[in-house]
Amino acid sequence: MNGQSPLSRKPPAHPGVPDVIASQAKFYISTHSFVCRVRRHWIILDVHSDQYYCIPAREFGFVGPHIHGWPSVAPGIAPALNRDADSTMSLEAQLVAKGVLTEDPMVGRAFSPAPLPVPTSILNTNALPSAKRSRALLVSTFWLACARADRRLRRHTFESIVKVVEARRIKGSGGEPSVDPHRLRYLVAAFNALRLWYPRAYMCLFDSLALLEFLAWEDIYPRWAFGVTADPFLAHCWLQEGSTVLNDSLSRVCGYTPIMSV
Repeated sequence: MNGQSPLSRKPPAHPGVPDVIASQAKFYISTHSFVCRVRRHWIILDVHSDQYYCIPAREFGFVGPHIHGWPSVAPGIAPALNRDADSTMSLEAQLVAKGVLTEDPMVGRAFSPAPLPVPTSILNTNALPSAKRSRALLVSTFWLACARADRRLRRHTFESIVKVVEARRIKGSGGEPSVDPHRLRYLVAAFNALRLWYPRAYMCLFDSLALLEFLAWEDIYPRWAFGVTADPFLAHCWLQEGSTVLNDSLSRVCGYTPIMSV
């Protein structure tokens, strides 16, 4: 893509303007792509290529009505007249070439927001009594979980990791049985205490995946949430059980707009 393309991993500097509600939908969002609106931009996460694309609201607003599932008036957007149909067609072609949009419903889906409850609380592990003896029983599980997360990130694609995590959650959670909050607090506290001894720098992607692996050993399958901001562009991930954040602060995650939930 040349320097003039609206597709960019860094959001363009100029603001968006009101968008248009056009005619007939012909595209679907590919199953490996996720879209959300963040202020003056629409951001796309392409899991297959492990890239984010940031598109000014004006450009993507003209494309949106051609996507199945697009609301008649997208949130926060007033209808306007598209006076540059050629640019819209060019952006559509670029998104199709990137694999973000498709006309095949077998490999695409209608537009929809990330299925993630608004976070309202964090998992408080500070008040737990000391349980060093019982935590010692989890040491091997902790090291196996971290080693598995490390290996996945080094040897596997982001897309394959997401698919494995999602398939495991669907299979393991079944009918979404309730999670014992005391057991969950204890396990997360144990992970946090042991994490100090694992020789890898803290990073949201690794730490969330390692905690996912750790909890999976105990048949607990929280959501792996991904969020983004714009101006400047930032991406972040965390774990969430219902509306409770497991491994981050509420103030931090609320600063991100969810784009994908696994």
